[in-house]
Amino acid sequence: MTLGLAPNSLVDFMRMMLSSQNDPVGPAETRKTRGTLSQPTEWILDRSLYPVPTMPAPALNAAPIDFVIQREEIEAGAVGAFVDRLMRLSDTQDKCIGAMQRLDLVFAGYEGDSREVHQIPEVFTFMRVANTFWPYWLHFLRPTPDQLAVLILLLCDSNLVQGDKLRVQGRVADAQQVWDCLGELARAAMTLHAGMRLSDKHVRPMIQRIADGIGQIVI
Repeated sequence: MTLGLAPNSLVDFMRMMLSSQNDPVGPAETRKTRGTLSQPTEWILDRSLYPVPTMPAPALNAAPIDFVIQREEIEAGAVGAFVDRLMRLSDTQDKCIGAMQRLDLVFAGYEGDSREVHQIPEVFTFMRVANTFWPYWLHFLRPTPDQLAVLILLLCDSNLVQGDKLRVQGRVADAQQVWDCLGELARAAMTLHAGMRLSDKHVRPMIQRIADGIGQIVI
């Protein structure tokens, strides 16, 4: 997937995502090297199982947080309880800073299912409903290639691209849907940052990590 010229700053990245909501998607360019940024006609996201650089959580003495979503709560449609758990992460400034980019989404109970989570109707329906109530993923999700790819593929209409046994790729044919999704997530993150009065020293490095993470999954 190609995305155009890489932004120079977090603010540029946010502006790029937000401005795309008002600009039509331009014609596709020839696919370039991985991680370049131009407006595509489709997005292919690579959740490769090859080793990728890990991104440590930025908070002091912080380790990643496994945010476990049980199959039982997904199949029961218990979105309210799930959103309540998420809201506990974002109800104070200290919690927002402490959990910033530390979450790893873990879908428990699907270990025997050969499908990717974004292929399971109950999972993507559950996550899309939850997202309407709590859309602050870009602030809290650890910006690793795997986590960012899962988020985008869950929130957008996608299908699996066949790769070798070590590669998992998803395609979103409607590029505008991805830009709209990222724009909405960016707006939500900025709303959270404004409400919690987070300073540039937290926000700018956070957005750069997002840009770097997205650059690693774009092919």
